[in-house]
Amino acid sequence: MRIRKALVFKASSIGDALMAKHLLENVHAAYPEARCGLLVAGRGAMVRSLLASYPWIEVLEVNRRNPAALWKLWRTYQGSDLVVTSYVKPGGRFGFFSKVAARILARPGCLFGFTDASWWNRYVYDHLLESSMVRAPRLLEEDVLRVAGISIAHESMTLNYLPQPKLLSRLELEGAPYVAVHLFAGSDGRAMSQSKRQALLDALFAELPGMTFVLTGTTSERPFLEELTLPERARIVAGDLTVQELAALLDGSTCVVSVGTGPSHMTSHLGKPLVVLVVCIGIPWCGKEQFGEAAPVQIFSDTSACASGHRMTEQSPACIEGIDVGSVARAMATYVEECSR
Repeated sequence: MRIRKALVFKASSIGDALMAKHLLENVHAAYPEARCGLLVAGRGAMVRSLLASYPWIEVLEVNRRNPAALWKLWRTYQGSDLVVTSYVKPGGRFGFFSKVAARILARPGCLFGFTDASWWNRYVYDHLLESSMVRAPRLLEEDVLRVAGISIAHESMTLNYLPQPKLLSRLELEGAPYVAVHLFAGSDGRAMSQSKRQALLDALFAELPGMTFVLTGTTSERPFLEELTLPERARIVAGDLTVQELAALLDGSTCVVSVGTGPSHMTSHLGKPLVVLVVCIGIPWCGKEQFGEAAPVQIFSDTSACASGHRMTEQSPACIEGIDVGSVARAMATYVEECSR
């Protein structure tokens, strides 16, 4: 079956957008003339910035509050030859109206989705694939490609970005090694407490006394960084970077320590050494199945704290709060030593 139009429905996040990019990259390799769209409900500008090096991916921000966007979606992607909706967490449901929209836009036989808590999926989808929280998302995306008969030309998870030649000089980092640190997850369900952030930074500063640390985040997260006790060699750039600049900053770092969220996904796609603190249910997004055996990533998660199921403390997930920050700092120091050889 020749694909002329392909459309992927995803959540408005960096990790999900990168997964859509992986699927569409393989569609594009097989059908370079195909129109490829990524549909998100919000934060379209952020996703467009993330994928600026992939001009053949059209990012559409569509929701019921924007009739003009709905009309453009219908006019552009009706009769699509491949429409894919996203997997969700166990017990969750992919949105009803999004399923209806996907069904209307897809040609008969061309709608792919994943199992969720809805009993009526079999009446909507042409191909219903098994969702899983223990398999790497890359493998779920590639399940779709195999069922659709599309060969997997791009197995590796990668990310390209536009050159940012003035960035490091602007941040006064040119010529000096630095470590990028990201301490926020955008959600309390994946985040660490403020006291845990301070403890982690203290351990990193002690383990790497001569290293410059660059602390990233959003404008709204910057005040939390400013409350922390930091040495002079720590620089806060939260709120100062575009997504493309963040990619360049991560790529130029010696290594990165991050909570399991957008910047950690970007780091692994860039192939940079990563130490990631991730909730137990997020490990498949960071592991070897996702990025390969040679991926320079060390994963920290106190899975024993969630032995009977993912558990929240009063402040943050138990599997995040229980991580030994000394072990994280030592892992980071090992990466720095290896990179300096």
